[in-house]
Amino acid sequence: MNSIPWMEGLRSQPDDDARISWIRDDEHACMFKDAPLPDPLDRLNSLFDDKRKLREAYYYIGVRYYQKMRMEEVLECFQTVLEMNDGSDYFTGMAKFYLGVIFRNEDRFEEAYRMFLEVIPVLEEQEMILSLAGAYQNLGSIDTERNHLEDATKNLERSIELFQEVGDETGLAMSLSDYGAVCWIRGEAAQALKYHLQAFKKLGDSDNRFLLANIHNRIGLCYYRFSEFEKALTEHMKALRIQEEHGMRSSCAFSLNHIGAIHRNLKNYDLALEYYRKSLQIYLDINHHLGIGMIYNNIGLIYQDQRNFEEALSYFLKAKEIKTRFDLQQTLPITLENIGICYTELGDYDQAFACQTQALAMYEETPGNIGNIGCLVSICELFAYKYRDSGEMESFHKSMRYYDMVDEAIGKRNEKDIRSTRLQLQEIGLKLLKAHAEKLFSKGEFEQSSIYYRKANALFDSMIILRDEIYDDRRRIRITDLQMLYDMEKKEAEAQIARQEAEIMRLKNVELEEMNQRLIRTQNEMLELERNNSILAMAVTANHEINQPLMVIRGNLDMLTQNLGGDKKTPETMRYLSRIDESLMKIKNILCKFKESNRISIEAYSQGTQMVVFDRDEEGN
Repeated sequence: MNSIPWMEGLRSQPDDDARISWIRDDEHACMFKDAPLPDPLDRLNSLFDDKRKLREAYYYIGVRYYQKMRMEEVLECFQTVLEMNDGSDYFTGMAKFYLGVIFRNEDRFEEAYRMFLEVIPVLEEQEMILSLAGAYQNLGSIDTERNHLEDATKNLERSIELFQEVGDETGLAMSLSDYGAVCWIRGEAAQALKYHLQAFKKLGDSDNRFLLANIHNRIGLCYYRFSEFEKALTEHMKALRIQEEHGMRSSCAFSLNHIGAIHRNLKNYDLALEYYRKSLQIYLDINHHLGIGMIYNNIGLIYQDQRNFEEALSYFLKAKEIKTRFDLQQTLPITLENIGICYTELGDYDQAFACQTQALAMYEETPGNIGNIGCLVSICELFAYKYRDSGEMESFHKSMRYYDMVDEAIGKRNEKDIRSTRLQLQEIGLKLLKAHAEKLFSKGEFEQSSIYYRKANALFDSMIILRDEIYDDRRRIRITDLQMLYDMEKKEAEAQIARQEAEIMRLKNVELEEMNQRLIRTQNEMLELERNNSILAMAVTANHEINQPLMVIRGNLDMLTQNLGGDKKTPETMRYLSRIDESLMKIKNILCKFKESNRISIEAYSQGTQMVVFDRDEEGN
């Protein structure tokens, strides 16, 4: 059996507690990077005397493997934790939380959702508020992926509340941005942008660069919805720079795709293809099947926009092959519909009908999906083209039958967001009626031809009314969105101005305080200078007034000393004279200090009395 470094480390520990501490020591984390779990697990189990400690060890080993991205080992460790005791303790809660995150990252949404639902009571019982907030955030995110927007809203609101309670700004930013994503799906782009900008502010100086890039991308999508393409492009480029700097290859492909979409919308087709192909290369390198299928489809759309249907078809077929092989059913109908459109334009109506009916069947498996209406429109157009080319009445009647089916389906929904589909349908119907009227006219059936011309004219009048309604609604929505965007940016600008003014005021207050302190220091220095000058003036006066009598005393002392007879110069007399001489010298030195002092200070003397101290030099002489 091969030796496993971290197993050897555990064997060297004296008891179970020491083994747990050894696993949790960050110095040993590197040992888990390239090392598997022992096979069989009995080799690990036998090291622990206490089975509860063994379960704890499995949890911390799982955490180490999670840090090193060894997901097979992570799953085995955490599942072992649950098998050993599926109770309601810390390790059960955190093991389920980690498993939920792993399943979600692997797009195993059902399993992830179940784990997060199961972990919530455990986390509540253990009062693990931060992890509880994370569980609700993950539930909301999965609900958004599955288009369960009502549940997503409830879960994300709860996560926002909990993250605010514990003061976790990064978690709060994540939930706010996810809440913005729900608003975006609902078509509330201005609300979405508001939440994404709040998330961006909350993130601040966080080192979570993945989340920062994600928020930039989401802000870009909002600006895209507003047709603010330059702003959208700026945000996606910011995201891309962060992702490239930190080696987030999958995320880079995501950003490149959105940048390509912007250039496609601006009809910069060469640039769009360049970014799509960069995205495709990354998805191919990392074997990301969903991404590969998506980019093949998007490249096909560029060629379709340019009416190069053969080239478009080749990419749509590549997308279909990937999506079929890897069972990517959710997006396969869109690609099948695009293939059908290409076949229609190329005149291969049988192939077109086969693709459109297959797409229609898949759309109808999802209740409420409006994709089936778009697909019916494409089938209606298919038979209109076929009738145009062949003149077969069967094709005419089929086209009209599908026209009536779509018209009825749209009428039942009565939703403003599919009126453009009705307009598209009416354009097909107008062409079909005019083509039929012309064929009847060419056959000499003038009365019948006149009937269809009148139908075509009536439909045209209806189209004009509908087109004006759609234009007015779009204009109102555009104005409303722009007003909300303006109000948001104005509010942000006002807040920025207020912050700047507050900072200016703070700096002014600091400057005023500094000026005040300098003024106080100057005043104190002036007072001290004035006091010193007064003391020096007094010292000069004292020096002048005392020096003259001192000189008289000195002269008389010298004369007295000289006039003393020998018998009077007793030791005692000379001692008195010497004391007088010493005292005179002290007085002279004091007067010199008064005159030549460099520094004057006031010191306490006794009983509240102060005295002046004259210092002649820095050394205190």
